[in-house]
Amino acid sequence: MLRTLTRIAAIASVATPLLLHAAAYDDFLNAVKIGSARETAQWLRRGMDPNTIEAGGQTVLHLAARGGSLDVVKVLVEGRADIDRRNANGESPIMLAALGGHREIVEFLLSKEAQINHPGWTPLIYAATNGHRAIVHLLLDNHAYIDSAPDNGVTALMMAARGGHLDTVKLLLEEGADATLKNDMGATAADWATQTRNTDIAKLIEERIKRR
Repeated sequence: MLRTLTRIAAIASVATPLLLHAAAYDDFLNAVKIGSARETAQWLRRGMDPNTIEAGGQTVLHLAARGGSLDVVKVLVEGRADIDRRNANGESPIMLAALGGHREIVEFLLSKEAQINHPGWTPLIYAATNGHRAIVHLLLDNHAYIDSAPDNGVTALMMAARGGHLDTVKLLLEEGADATLKNDMGATAADWATQTRNTDIAKLIEERIKRR
């Protein structure tokens, strides 16, 4: 009987810290998700890892950048979160901020020297995808490669054209985007615009090519 009680006590002594850690993990993630910079900072001071990864493969900085919480992003970066860490899909925090149109977060991460030119999909392509012209302009001002493309050859101009984002297309063309580039299927940005019935964009791109 004594041996059994001793074993139960030993198991409990191990289980209790584990349960407490699990609760802390959940509370930390929740603080980030709801955009509470104060609570996030408190959890960091208690020893939570600023590079904590949630079940979906996102770090807490990814969650904050995607959610548009600038104050939480600042707290995590100040706590030494890895600003260039990729998630399971190969996305960095600045890419998710660019996709979501969170200009202030993009600007802050740029000030911390977040990488924007690298193989694969880039913040510029992500910003162009949803037509976030101001972010596209900001990234270009910070020397983003305008014609960068992942292995499938898709450029920022193609994504902007496909989405029907006329102002973003105009900006990219004005800044020197190469409208003659083709993706791995042989389609140009004008082709993508035509396929998505953005005929005004297709015409604009075709006219730009003729003036080259």
